[in-house]
Amino acid sequence: MEIALNKEKHGVVIPEENYFEKAFEGCPFCGSSSIKYIGNIHSSPDINIYTDFLTIIGTTHSDRPLPDIKIYTCNNCFIGFFNPQPTEKSLKEFYANDDKGENTRKKIDPRRFANHILKYLGNLSPRETFRILDFGGGDGAVSQCLGQSLLSSGIAMKIDISVVDYNTVPDRNENSISQCSYKTLDQIPLSDEFDIVIASAILEHLKNPRQTISLLLQKMKKQGIFYARTPYSFPFYKGFKRLGKTFGMPYPAHLFDMGSYFWSDLLKTMNLTADYRMKECHTSLVHAEFRERPLLNILSHFVKLPSYLVGKYYPFSGGWEVVIEQI
Repeated sequence: MEIALNKEKHGVVIPEENYFEKAFEGCPFCGSSSIKYIGNIHSSPDINIYTDFLTIIGTTHSDRPLPDIKIYTCNNCFIGFFNPQPTEKSLKEFYANDDKGENTRKKIDPRRFANHILKYLGNLSPRETFRILDFGGGDGAVSQCLGQSLLSSGIAMKIDISVVDYNTVPDRNENSISQCSYKTLDQIPLSDEFDIVIASAILEHLKNPRQTISLLLQKMKKQGIFYARTPYSFPFYKGFKRLGKTFGMPYPAHLFDMGSYFWSDLLKTMNLTADYRMKECHTSLVHAEFRERPLLNILSHFVKLPSYLVGKYYPFSGGWEVVIEQI
């Protein structure tokens, strides 16, 4: 039986769905109350990702006022973050419907990227099986290339890859390389430990990066390696703002900004200095391929050049990467 209600006559209030979390009062990573406001982003043609998000979740024609999305940095751990952030449900809806997301972004050539990571592994002793955890690794192409290099060099007789990605691909087992796919980290057996853990261009998308980093570090074997690459775009926003210009921010595709000062202090922030050491901490590799986009490749190297000379003190590197070793 259906019951018809007149909302005005009966005083029925049907709450609208909330697409945003309650705003943070302090840093969502370290909990510090010392945070610095650096600006706002708004729905506008200049900020396409946020406009797309509002369209997808159906708020662009709503009478409900949209929240001001503020941009902060933490004075304690130096992470950058947007505030407030989308709910988990609205974020999933955005990614499910966004045709400008991960599938259409230009990705780094997996062979080139694997060789880049390989140089950070140091002098590896030969072993029967080399285990790789590729968090947010898509189809596992980078880990596959890395595994092939390890096999051809004689370091390993077998490669075991675990890929964690929301869009899983079929498991593979060929040419001494086996690959299993999982949607979430907690689906991986607790006893599994890995020689290398990769988290490339993924941590900035997550609502709980501290918990995720902690879980990934715990998955490493002794002398295991953790590699991470994250964007470092907030300095560009501040620089453009001082010039009276607009710098498009990738909200909500990116929820956090993790640059040089954040990663330099990470182990201290998370009280992990007794168990891990920072092996590498510097500007990330240039994304654009020279053979495909030579001018962008040259310009990117030019912009990053001061970072190679002065390290973390130069803010305009665009991205940062670290290698952390368990001791």
